[in-house]
Amino acid sequence: MCGIVSIFNIQEQTDSLRQKALRMSRKIRHRGPDWSGIYCGGSAILAHERLSIVDPESGRQPLYSPDKKQVLAVNGEIYNHQEIRSRYKGKYDFQTGSDCEVILALYRDKGVDFLEDLSGIFAFALYDVEKDEFLIARDPIGVIPLYIGYDNDGKVYVASELKALEGNCDHYEVFPPGHYYSSRIGKPVRYYTRDWFSYDVFGSADCLKWLSFLEGEFGSDIQVVMHGFSLGGATVMKMSDRVPGIVKFIVEDSGFTDARPILRSQLGPAYGLIAELNKHIAGYDLADTDVTQSLANAVCPMLFVHGKDDPTVPFENAPRAFALCPADKDLLFTEGTRHIETMFTSGTAYAGKLDAFIAKYIK
Repeated sequence: MCGIVSIFNIQEQTDSLRQKALRMSRKIRHRGPDWSGIYCGGSAILAHERLSIVDPESGRQPLYSPDKKQVLAVNGEIYNHQEIRSRYKGKYDFQTGSDCEVILALYRDKGVDFLEDLSGIFAFALYDVEKDEFLIARDPIGVIPLYIGYDNDGKVYVASELKALEGNCDHYEVFPPGHYYSSRIGKPVRYYTRDWFSYDVFGSADCLKWLSFLEGEFGSDIQVVMHGFSLGGATVMKMSDRVPGIVKFIVEDSGFTDARPILRSQLGPAYGLIAELNKHIAGYDLADTDVTQSLANAVCPMLFVHGKDDPTVPFENAPRAFALCPADKDLLFTEGTRHIETMFTSGTAYAGKLDAFIAKYIK
């Protein structure tokens, strides 16, 4: 654990501003008691509080490129630093044994387009003295903390802990995981993107694609039953307003109508943080787990199944879902039954309900 404090877009370097940066850095000195370092120059100040782990002798920060044209303050660990070092052998003159120095080599080679090369956890501030530009970035998941702030004079601040910014900025916020901030762009930009970022909350879009494939492959006369358990139950409810005609009925077993109350109960004070991280990492808001609007416009017959002693998805979700559904429907709510246990504890009744739906809707 180390700590960084940086100030960018400085119009004039003054001793008072340097002292301000030092005071900010002292507030997080508990993060790195082994070394305190600071760079002041151009339009930037970079301060670092170091906890020595890798290369305790020469890895003091800020780190510098061989020609001193780039300066780096970083908190984190780069897991693949040895592989990157070998890649730049003979091309870059490493000054230390620090795992984080590879960031400078990559930046010199690729500009801002190197972040996907890093495997690790990190938050860093880099100043390019030659170009008078800066780059801030945070690891994809946000394991390493980082906050960004702004003042009315146009200066940009970053720090490992919020208390370093408090009282020094007019506005501050969490620096989002998987993003970078370049002085050329002037706002956080996501660099960590994956195909599954476009994946909807439940995977209902994928299910609809499969249904379309089945209809195209076997014709519109096929008859499909959708049966979902727990999250799968929520998924089929989410699809209930837009399933094609080949779906003859839906069975929803132990699904939730909205994940937020459940998560609030399970996560307690951590809920807000998890919800915010979910937006940045998974790419969707937990509000998207609400299936009530889809249920209220359901176009397909549905069977609702739930155990009254379900500790995972509280039973109250079931009658609410049942009441919302305007389509033809039936229910099986069983006493003394926990999560997804109805088919085992009340198998005969379960089979009877399914047989009735099959007889009614499958030709």
